[in-house]
Amino acid sequence: MTILDTATTVARKGALAYVGALALTGDVARDTFTQLTERGTSAEQAARAELRRLTRMVRRDTAEAVAEGEEQLSETRSMLADGRDRVLDLLLLPTQRSLHELNSQVERLSIAIDDLRTKTRRQKAAILAEPIPGYEKMNVDTVLSRLPKLEEAHLLAVQSYEQAHQNRVTVLRAVERAIIELQAARGALAEPATRTSVEPMPGYEELRAEEAIEKLAGLNAAELQHVQVYEQEHQNRVTVLRAIDGRLAASAE
Repeated sequence: MTILDTATTVARKGALAYVGALALTGDVARDTFTQLTERGTSAEQAARAELRRLTRMVRRDTAEAVAEGEEQLSETRSMLADGRDRVLDLLLLPTQRSLHELNSQVERLSIAIDDLRTKTRRQKAAILAEPIPGYEKMNVDTVLSRLPKLEEAHLLAVQSYEQAHQNRVTVLRAVERAIIELQAARGALAEPATRTSVEPMPGYEELRAEEAIEKLAGLNAAELQHVQVYEQEHQNRVTVLRAIDGRLAASAE
């Protein structure tokens, strides 16, 4: 082997050694990077677990502190309320609790009274017999046609029955007018009594005095007497009553 061949061989081995060194360095670097990555991942997971543990601990401590504070606040409010009630008791003043109980009792009593009134009305309606045979089936015109033939006691029976059952305003107005007419004929209108329960004409209660006086035109004596009694028992306006007296006097001439 010549010197040239020897030199070539040495050079070739040196180059291969250099390449091998580079490859070995790469392997070591890759292994080291992998180890560092794994270590970093493990450290991150441990840090997150610790953070979660600390978060749960803080939340638990906070919730316990809030619950304890609310409990103390509730106890303080209760103590203040009890103290206030004791002071009010000493001063003989009603407490909020006693007022609530009183309101509840009043409400129950009102309900009981309403129930009693309802039962009373039903019993009264059940006791009342028809003032005229077949009255329940009569329409308004039929009832009105029968009224002029009835005496005052009979008219009062019709009035009571109608109020307890169908309560038709037109019928009640005609009945009251007929009763007033009979009472006027026997001079009994001066007797103190409440005879009117319905307006003598629709919308009368809302009429001003001058409007009521205008409505008097065209009314007959019975209708005027009905208006007169209703006015006396309700608004009792002097100008209206004076106008009615004038028309009644004129109709009597």
